[in-house]
Amino acid sequence: MKVLFYNDPLQEFGGAETYWHDTAYFLEKNGVEVLKLMPYLPNPVRQFDQTYLPNPVRQLITAQFITAVQHFQPDIIHLNKNLKYAGSIKKVLQSLSIPVVATVHDYYTIPFATSWRNRLKRRLFPARVCAQVHIIPAHHYFLMLKKHRVNDIHYIPHFIHPDKWPFNNHYQADGKKLLYVGRLEKQKGLWVLLEALRLLVKKDPEIQLTIIGQGSEETRIRQFVHQSNLSGKVVLTGGQEQPAVRQYMQEATLLVMPSLEDEMLGLVGLEAQACGLPVIASDLPGIREWCRHLVSGWTVRPGRAASLAEGIAYLLENPGLRGQLREQAREQVAQQFGVQAAMQALIGLYQQLLQPNFNLPRPVTLMPSVLVTDSGK
Repeated sequence: MKVLFYNDPLQEFGGAETYWHDTAYFLEKNGVEVLKLMPYLPNPVRQFDQTYLPNPVRQLITAQFITAVQHFQPDIIHLNKNLKYAGSIKKVLQSLSIPVVATVHDYYTIPFATSWRNRLKRRLFPARVCAQVHIIPAHHYFLMLKKHRVNDIHYIPHFIHPDKWPFNNHYQADGKKLLYVGRLEKQKGLWVLLEALRLLVKKDPEIQLTIIGQGSEETRIRQFVHQSNLSGKVVLTGGQEQPAVRQYMQEATLLVMPSLEDEMLGLVGLEAQACGLPVIASDLPGIREWCRHLVSGWTVRPGRAASLAEGIAYLLENPGLRGQLREQAREQVAQQFGVQAAMQALIGLYQQLLQPNFNLPRPVTLMPSVLVTDSGK
């Protein structure tokens, strides 16, 4: 079996990219031939973030995609993330008699008409609906879609690469180091976290916060930290690769996930739990699947800085509880987010799509201008 595994040329590191790299690795370990494709775009072009791009850019992406299909001859095309550049490859996908499956990573990218917002998205961004089958990693969302009578969806939870996120047997229970890992965007709740930190350092000036990530709020956050006299308490590292993130997790006392909006899952929280780093997070559906209050983590109501500060303070003051949460979270990750179960489910889905009774849409005829076979120049 041959799988062409596509990922948007938008960013190199993130939860979706982690899933892309790790899934491809373990598929190959299970005998599946995989070609990972993230089309190359020159640096100036990488700034575009619209579904419909200028023709030269679209041709460049289309050319690389067609070349990969022609040379690799895949049995399955798996779209890991095609939010930004879906318009460049949808016509190509429609021209092929190859099953297409997509993994849903974010609520705001979903192509299902379950609300007026989603219906509007489908109308404004029809190119995003590229796959016949979708993988849903969050069970609560899978059930919600089933309730709305959405078909052709499969629940396959994400997993943690055990070698990349080893359990920390030297956890410093007396530490006071908070860690945030993720995009620097308003919906991630960073301003709530910073307000909580201001409340915390008034009582305990030894508490520190490290922020890993990039985003539109970075400049404002740096200004706020400087103006609020938190410069000695907050360190912004920018984006970091996985080995560096793992090292920060090994040295931290708590991971904080103060999201304001629903997370599809929140893979970084699972990575922290696998490392033995206790997590305090917003009580949201996606997070709730792996961060269960007083079982595998601590949850607080989203957007409440005072509640977040109280939860952080309580956990820092109770190392015994943190030790209990560490062990219980470790067991939960192993039981519910294991590699082999996810691989068996995914390969089983691929095999199902290759059955003769699977109905593929009728291929469309591409215009000659779309069938670019060189580099797009």
